[in-house]
Amino acid sequence: MNLLGTTKEFLCVPLRGPAGVDLTAYAAQIALVPDTGAEPAAGDWHPATWLNGEATLLVGPGGGVVYAPGNYVAYAQLTAGAEVPVMVSGRVRIGDSGTACGSGVGPGGTTLSAGPRCWRPSGCG
Repeated sequence: MNLLGTTKEFLCVPLRGPAGVDLTAYAAQIALVPDTGAEPAAGDWHPATWLNGEATLLVGPGGGVVYAPGNYVAYAQLTAGAEVPVMVSGRVRIGDSGTACGSGVGPGGTTLSAGPRCWRPSGCG
């Protein structure tokens, strides 16, 4: 997924849990970390809001979390009692339309969901 550095929009991370479990009942956080193989550190996490059953983070200048141009990996975590699972969502490129995000692109592409503009990082698209 590619985002311009000047855009302000919701980055959505679809999460799946066990059948019958409403994940929106739990606090969610999203982190974008440089695509270097490192896992998110404590300061990388930002509180997410739930939109149409997906964890979302507003990114971009003018009210969102601002990231420098570059290649990132999106992560989500839930606080569910004693468990705090961390899930990898996909690659995100922020900034110029230069080099595409890595070669390990996931299936599908950028998908627009209903309601506000909400982009899912399912790979570079």
